[in-house]
Amino acid sequence: MSDLPRSVVEEGRRILDERGGTSTGTAHTSSSDDAPASVEVYEAETLAELAANPPAPASFLLRRYWPSDAYGVVAAPSKAGKTWLALDIAVAVATGGRALGSIEVDRPGRVLVFLGEGGRRNAWRRLRAVCEYHDLDPAEVDGLHLVYRSPSLNDAGALADVARLVAEVAPVLVIVDPLYLAAAGSDGASLYSMAGVLERAQRIAEAVGSALMLVHHYNQTGKGSGPGRMSGAGPEEWGRVLWSVDVDRGTSTYPEGSVAHLTVNVRGGEVADAAFAVTREVWSDDPDDLDALMHYELTAGEVRTGTGRMMSARDRALRVLADDPDAWLTPSEVQDLDAEWSHLQPDYKPIMTDTVSRALSAAAKAGLCRRKGGGPNDPALYMASRSDA
Repeated sequence: MSDLPRSVVEEGRRILDERGGTSTGTAHTSSSDDAPASVEVYEAETLAELAANPPAPASFLLRRYWPSDAYGVVAAPSKAGKTWLALDIAVAVATGGRALGSIEVDRPGRVLVFLGEGGRRNAWRRLRAVCEYHDLDPAEVDGLHLVYRSPSLNDAGALADVARLVAEVAPVLVIVDPLYLAAAGSDGASLYSMAGVLERAQRIAEAVGSALMLVHHYNQTGKGSGPGRMSGAGPEEWGRVLWSVDVDRGTSTYPEGSVAHLTVNVRGGEVADAAFAVTREVWSDDPDDLDALMHYELTAGEVRTGTGRMMSARDRALRVLADDPDAWLTPSEVQDLDAEWSHLQPDYKPIMTDTVSRALSAAAKAGLCRRKGGGPNDPALYMASRSDA
């Protein structure tokens, strides 16, 4: 039985009705003035009725990795830069760009972010850096809405305020960062206690057709893997999409800058198991000045397969060609570009030009890339096979 205040659910039903949706078949509080707010009336539909009026076709918010109506969790170790990740996604969705450097946003629109840590000044400094990376003017990003506190999901009055704000903004994505503050007062070790917290957030987002992303921490024991590393009970069981982020630290080229190699493993009931990786570098113009401009940059990373197999020299050379599919490159140029990439990858060392040349020659013979030249006075040039140039 839900303990959502009546105003929250009634607001959600009103929004659904205005948008041509229906609350039939969903649990809702009684509209009778005499009924207690926590009493629900359940309605059922037959399979024939469902077949006659099926749900709208599904779509993605973040292509392949997050359905547009899904609720779920992004979890990582402490101080791994989870807020950077959340803000990058928020900016990309609000502006229709690419999230985390490469993920297509299929449903751009307003985003509502609850930032429980850092405050307004910290958020501005980070968002200014993220917008710089995305080549955006922050003054023109009016689809990103920020709240500098956590939604209190255990307080009925706060819940009603959150529901009204969500209804007013009508976002396509709600981000709550971090979960532990939003769930304050709950028993994080109890699945039953956390179930109520998670369902309240879920129902408020569902009322406006928004995706919901909760930013969470890994446990402190280091036990488990993937979603099994998520702290406490509830998030792993509840989320329709689960992102578990593993982090390796690198060495920045900037004084007191930071480099983090992120591998994101994706699991969910409606998305295929997948993984992607990015390297994030953050630095300041003046580490001694808290008001100095910060800068943020992402570089494509590589994920090991489940067997731990590393990328081959051929794979690395083809990756360079794919990054600029319209360019003819010499093995030496490919080696230079690969060296820039490998500098940011903790598990890879630079490869020699001769190795690159042999790898590209074999790839061309296998039809994996194009080749021209190669005579005594005509150096071989290579291009990605998908190019029409």
